[in-house]
Amino acid sequence: WTKMKKLILALIILGFYSYSFAGKINKYLDIIPNLGLNFSEIKGDYNVGTIKGHLGAHAGINLRIGNRIYVNTGVNFYRTSNEISEINMNTSQISRWENTETYLRIPALAGYKLIKIGKDNQFNLRVEGGICIQLLQNFKSVSNTGSKPFTQDDLKNSNVNAVIGAGFDIFNITCDVHYQAGIGKAFESSRPNLNEIRHNVIQVSLGFKIFN
Repeated sequence: WTKMKKLILALIILGFYSYSFAGKINKYLDIIPNLGLNFSEIKGDYNVGTIKGHLGAHAGINLRIGNRIYVNTGVNFYRTSNEISEINMNTSQISRWENTETYLRIPALAGYKLIKIGKDNQFNLRVEGGICIQLLQNFKSVSNTGSKPFTQDDLKNSNVNAVIGAGFDIFNITCDVHYQAGIGKAFESSRPNLNEIRHNVIQVSLGFKIFN
């Protein structure tokens, strides 16, 4: 938590710095608070049941550095959820869990503006890709059938994921769609059937460029 506060403070300081030198820096630096929705897509062979992803939400602040070619980074908090169902082969009893995870997500993406209209970037059409680091901040598990819930120890505390996406800017408004593919395994559980599962996420974000 202390490291997160320092990182957010550094982004705020950088924002005021860009505002103070708007004439020179803002041409190459966009500070973009954003929020949006995400949908979990679970990949892997789970042969004793099913895992279904649910709709979640995220919010944060991004830094886009560059002009036609740029780097996109920042800090985003996002909450995602899933439902796990297991079938006991001996008793045919079905157990269900609703799991909710909160992550700190730090992207490191490179992008290119395919279309760039206007001296002050009134319209941009962009593509980008790279990696993101996600750090588990909070986890909650509730069983609808009285079964023993999952714990935070069942999940990996950190993951590196591949990201591809596209977006557009209209004046100060930005819209982005990203697909995040889990490179590493999502679980490190005592339940061996989960340990090959990978966690993918589709994200849609809306942002606003400040100090621009």
